[in-house]
Amino acid sequence: MPPIPSPTLLYTRAPTAQKPPRPHAVFVGGAPPGTDEETLKSIFQEHGDVEEVFLMRGGSRSGQACAFVRFTTPEGAVAAIQAVHGKYIMNGCQDPLVVRYADAPGSRSKKKGGGGGGGGGGVGGCGDAARVCGVA
Repeated sequence: MPPIPSPTLLYTRAPTAQKPPRPHAVFVGGAPPGTDEETLKSIFQEHGDVEEVFLMRGGSRSGQACAFVRFTTPEGAVAAIQAVHGKYIMNGCQDPLVVRYADAPGSRSKKKGGGGGGGGGGVGGCGDAARVCGVA
């Protein structure tokens, strides 16, 4: 007699509301080479209490500096994005800073090639730094 197949149970997750991946942290791209943490902190401290500035060392393809700024509240991140993104030009730059929510670790596709569109590939010359850094 053939075995009787057991029933298959399917589990689904309850839908969750979409929120920014890290509401307290922003990615900053397009800073000039040689930018330091204190300079970035002074720019962003005007918009909320800055908990940490992480400046990526090692350079980007464009030579521009990239960083993550973590605020103590989500409101600080929102205020910084609204006030600085596309509006603030640092000394030594021709283009304004790019400021957006930092991606959660592992939230971006790890596919090779064909990327760069949507989600900020190449932002401020730092490519996928927000994904690979592990701080965002």
